[in-house]
Amino acid sequence: MDDWHIVVDGSARGPFDRLQVAGMLQRDEVEAQSLVWREGQDDWRPLRDTPLSVLLPPLPPALPMGAPSPGGEAAAARGGGGWTAQDLAEAAVRVPMVGRGGHVPAGVGGPPAVVVEDGGWQDVDPAPWRRYLGRVLDTLAFGLAFFSLMAVASSVFAPAFFDAFWGEGGLANNMLFSAMATFFVTLFFSGVLVGLTGTTPGKWLFGTRITRADGRPIGVVAALGREFDVYIRGVGFGVPVISLVTCLIGCGTLAREGSASWDIGKPWRVTHRSGGVLQSVLFLVGLGSVLGIRIFSQWLART
Repeated sequence: MDDWHIVVDGSARGPFDRLQVAGMLQRDEVEAQSLVWREGQDDWRPLRDTPLSVLLPPLPPALPMGAPSPGGEAAAARGGGGWTAQDLAEAAVRVPMVGRGGHVPAGVGGPPAVVVEDGGWQDVDPAPWRRYLGRVLDTLAFGLAFFSLMAVASSVFAPAFFDAFWGEGGLANNMLFSAMATFFVTLFFSGVLVGLTGTTPGKWLFGTRITRADGRPIGVVAALGREFDVYIRGVGFGVPVISLVTCLIGCGTLAREGSASWDIGKPWRVTHRSGGVLQSVLFLVGLGSVLGIRIFSQWLART
């Protein structure tokens, strides 16, 4: 089939044939990164990664030194330069279609739902282990980094505080305080990163992202609000027993509703990187990082 569905202004439209797509490109209604789908694809893909890429005008070669600028006599001789809709349509006829494999999910009679308007992160399965392990890795990494810097700085600039906080009987040796403080500190790092990029190191390795429907980050304020919600309802302030209960409740809600309680009704989407060799390798790297940081932290505490 040569009928294409295209995401335009956040909505899936179509089907369109190649001549119509060529016209839409000429009118700048769609572009190379616009998501497209046709029967036979397993998911939405950027137009540039499909056979429709032949409709994209070629990039001009670099001008030699001293050459006249575009729009001069050479451009005039070509009648103004650039590709016309007719040129694009003719290119579509000259270049054969090349399939990319894949399949339409069972029971789907049309294009799959567009979760976010960019490719690669369309998996919306609950994936509780990905989310849990990503947060564990972030908590360990951010906590270790923050308290290590705090220890170094206080030992240099505030020795009395260092002895009181890190010495024998200090708050740093109180397991309850350490857990609560580590989770609390982590929420600020995670909130800023999610707000600006949509993910964190732990989330990225385990393949989780939080964005708006158009793929843009949700903003620092919204991300910090989400992290505070997770700190209370997801990890129970970091208190061990309470944290276990809230975690089990959160997992139950995620499995039942397909979304965590702090994400239900919110203007963002939690999506995951599709499975495959890359995600499997990154998952193993994430597990190794969790184990490595844990071992290093225990060694550091004993020294």
